[in-house]
Amino acid sequence: MSKLSNVGLLFFIIGTSLIVFSIFLSIIILPGFFLSIQISGWVFIVLATIFLLLWKGEYNIIKFKSGFVLKLDHLIMLVCAMLLSISFLIFVDINNYIYTGNFTYFTIVWAVFLFGGTIILYFLRIKK
Repeated sequence: MSKLSNVGLLFFIIGTSLIVFSIFLSIIILPGFFLSIQISGWVFIVLATIFLLLWKGEYNIIKFKSGFVLKLDHLIMLVCAMLLSISFLIFVDINNYIYTGNFTYFTIVWAVFLFGGTIILYFLRIKK
């Protein structure tokens, strides 16, 4: 396993953490600070994507007793992408509530869709 691939995963986790951190603290922190955290988070994600594309054939792998091979890189990227999408939708819902007074259910519907789809695909995979 290449150390640069692991650095790419670490950059991906750091970038996701920065973006989610700035989204949840967007009401408290100043707009300039919010933008600087967002930009640095997206820079980390772009660097992580470059590292992971350069070393895309190398994975951290866990083999289960059932013979299923789990690529940790893909799992980490899936979790980070889900965190980014759900936190962005929560940010949209909060701002919509602040400025219009109405609560929308985009985040709840999106989370149910993602988790429901994951569970359905898992059960379809087990039946094969």
